[in-house]
Amino acid sequence: MGRGGSFNSFGGPIPDGLQNLTSLEHLDLRSNNFISSIPTWLHKFTRLEYLSLRGNRLEGQISSVVGNLSSTIKSLNLDYSEVQGKIPTSIARLCNLRSISIIGVKLSQDISQIIDIFSGCVSDVIEIVDLRDNKLSNQLINELGQFKSLQGLLLGDNMISGHIPSSLGKLSSLQAVSLSNNKLNGTLSEIHFANLTSLLAFYVSGNSLTLKVSPDWVPPFKKIKSLDLGSCNLGPQFPSWINSLEHLLYLDMSNSGILGTIPSRFFKSIPRRLKHFNLSHNHIYGEIPSLSEATQLESVDLNSNSLSGPIPFIPFNIRLLDLSNNALAGSLFHFLCSERNEAKHSMEFLILANNSLSGELPDCWMNLQHLSVLKLGNNAFTGALPASMGSLTSLHSLQLDHNNLSGPIPASLQNCAKFIENVLVVMKGRELEYNTMLKLVRCMDLSGNNLSGDIPEEMTNLVALQSLNLSHNFLTGKIPENVGAMRSLESIDFSGNLLSGRIPQSISSLTFLSHLNLSDNNLTGKIPLGTQLQGFNASCFAGNNLCGAPLPKNCTDQNVPIPAENENGGEDEDEMGYWLYVSTAFGFVVGFWCVIGPLLINRRWRYKYCHFLDRIIAKLGCL
Repeated sequence: MGRGGSFNSFGGPIPDGLQNLTSLEHLDLRSNNFISSIPTWLHKFTRLEYLSLRGNRLEGQISSVVGNLSSTIKSLNLDYSEVQGKIPTSIARLCNLRSISIIGVKLSQDISQIIDIFSGCVSDVIEIVDLRDNKLSNQLINELGQFKSLQGLLLGDNMISGHIPSSLGKLSSLQAVSLSNNKLNGTLSEIHFANLTSLLAFYVSGNSLTLKVSPDWVPPFKKIKSLDLGSCNLGPQFPSWINSLEHLLYLDMSNSGILGTIPSRFFKSIPRRLKHFNLSHNHIYGEIPSLSEATQLESVDLNSNSLSGPIPFIPFNIRLLDLSNNALAGSLFHFLCSERNEAKHSMEFLILANNSLSGELPDCWMNLQHLSVLKLGNNAFTGALPASMGSLTSLHSLQLDHNNLSGPIPASLQNCAKFIENVLVVMKGRELEYNTMLKLVRCMDLSGNNLSGDIPEEMTNLVALQSLNLSHNFLTGKIPENVGAMRSLESIDFSGNLLSGRIPQSISSLTFLSHLNLSDNNLTGKIPLGTQLQGFNASCFAGNNLCGAPLPKNCTDQNVPIPAENENGGEDEDEMGYWLYVSTAFGFVVGFWCVIGPLLINRRWRYKYCHFLDRIIAKLGCL
């Protein structure tokens, strides 16, 4: 038995010399950089059972040459291989084909046509059909029920429309179904699941389906581990049949039209193995039941409901808690600082934005050493930022905007050595939403609070920060002189504060800066020269007493104050530049009339000066 070379950096065409290895049973060329069409000589491998060309740069169509593979072929993988076109009808001759996987190559084909191709001798043996992320269209047909050996039907991220045929419920060997993110509609009923006793994973989110079963329905898939019904209409009642699924690890019932409260028994009867639970974007109200008995939970997403009351106690091993966009109230003190919750070592994402939480931010953030994302914006928190926030050394995202926070910005925030990567940021004049897992932007947003005092000079140590928004506070003092050290900054918004003094010259060295808003402060003096700064709109500097481009106000106007000294006691460099230009012009005038002027007036002096120049030139010629 021979094997090919995968996960290398081979390039060029697939070597023709391989065709001499006619005894090959396993040929794995995946994850290389071959640029070639599918070789026509593959039919020479009369014993070949496994072929993978995944992750190469294959050219052209999936030609009929695939159908010429040996009848012994059992597994074919062309994932992400850049082939085009359609699955050829010749593939129907591969009567021993157990698995076919062609993911992400944009097959433009009718899914009913593919079912017809496999409906011959292949239908008796095929176990895995994985055609996710293509351009498959049209409708699933009832002939789907003939694939008695099918274990995996993976057709997510396509454009398949229409109803799911009831014949799906006949596939008793089926273990995994993925139909997410298509254009499916209609109703799923008990008949669609009648014989799915082997089902372990079922994904149908991102469609327009309705699940309609009797109130006392007991699902036949007792061993299911992953159930994704996001965007399916399950409501209005909370589905009681969920409690019978004792092996669930992942459950998503988001955006499913559920109306009412979460049953108090749910988190008591919920499977002890459940790790991920998503009930977001529903119409759930009332208080959140205690989660203390759900000891295996790692993520809970209840965002965008109408939940009220305090934040409950949670198991210490939860990594993600998203309760944003609700009506939760009360303090964070007991949630974060009580002895019962001291050991939340595992929490990485705490998202509580857009609620009615109030009180001061507790000073016990050292309990969440692994916290990566903290979103507390749009609440009613008051008081100062606690110094213990500086202990969040793993922090990637910090959102505290639109609260009633006051006092100075603690210098301890410089300890957040990851620079900060936000989920929701007010950047470049508009609100942008980013997925925290994609790590697209690094920013700090403390806008819309009552923060006062100076901007800490230590903040300039965050040299990888890309967006800094401190707008609409009561910050005073000067813009840090060393702001230019933050070389990665793309966006600065200090608008709507009480900042004074001049704009530091170092800001002109921020070559990546594409958004700047310093409006509505008490800044004075000349806008530093630099291609970045002069390229911004004048509104970025409005509401100050500044001069120079891009403002129409000239710095020579008498009503524009130019600071006389900088903080080191020397002359301001803008003023020095101004007087340098004046003195240069004056010196030129004096020098001209003192030297050239007499030569123009006195003829004898002109004669002697010309002879003097002749002698100098003659001496230079002798050197």
